[in-house]
Amino acid sequence: MDSSKVWKNFNLGSELQVAGTFLYNSLFHFSGMRNFNKDYECFEVLYNASVGIERLQKICIILTEHTDSLNQEEFENELITHDHVKLMQRIKKSEKINLGPDHRNLLSLLKDFYKINRYERFKLSSVSRTDDERFLFSKFIGFGLKISINYEGFYPDPITNQMRRYFGKALIKISDILFNIIKDKSLNLGIFTIEMESFSKAYKIFLQKEISFESELNFKREILIYLIANANTDSTINYLKQIQPLYLDGSIADYIEFLLNSTKNPSLTDELHSRYDDMTANEIKTRKKAIEVIGENLAYMDIDDENDIDNDPFV
Repeated sequence: MDSSKVWKNFNLGSELQVAGTFLYNSLFHFSGMRNFNKDYECFEVLYNASVGIERLQKICIILTEHTDSLNQEEFENELITHDHVKLMQRIKKSEKINLGPDHRNLLSLLKDFYKINRYERFKLSSVSRTDDERFLFSKFIGFGLKISINYEGFYPDPITNQMRRYFGKALIKISDILFNIIKDKSLNLGIFTIEMESFSKAYKIFLQKEISFESELNFKREILIYLIANANTDSTINYLKQIQPLYLDGSIADYIEFLLNSTKNPSLTDELHSRYDDMTANEIKTRKKAIEVIGENLAYMDIDDENDIDNDPFV
């Protein structure tokens, strides 16, 4: 296999995984947002979406346009751009692409965010600007759903499942169009650019084409119900029962929400640090040793209920 095919097969295959990871992260972070009030949360969603789509577009361009007779340096320099709209127009010159107004608006949003807003706060002029990430993101969704979204003040409008579906469908539609081009081109070239691990983030985006995390959340809820129902019969539960619990004075509902999605209230871990502050270094070390197997390899251990845990008051 010559260097050109190695590049398109393996290097661009890795880039496809990277692009899928960014797109997954965008949807995941949006799933944990409560409203559009926090600029850093909107930034995280838009940044990941922007990078993911841009990298997909550039994979498409390479597989569509590149030949060994081109000037390699000039070709690579032409790829140094962050204009999602122009990149898509370039792809459309050789590929049939059917984008609706929602998808074109999303590309414009990603272009504006990445070229302008991404570094806007490093400028003094940003003090007087109001079109930050919150404005751009809520405006895009509000325009598409024909609703008005308030993202400021003490009572900003909550993000609904309808809003999440709208953004997710638009993002997945664009990525699906680009992925199909990549798939067709790689098949024509006899390479395996689209091969990916079935448990990867990219697999969920490109092959499962899921726009939400409803399945994951529901399965976590079912697991909680199952664990409670089998609390007296399972060896793993028996192991957990041997560990003296920390005193936690928060809400059970908050703890369950944290288990389902820790991004919704990461400050809950402050309670853990507070409890550890009351322990000695040796007590913390002993406890961490006892709990670090939970969720890792505990299911495969041959647990001896009486002998596998040190006789320690904190375990």
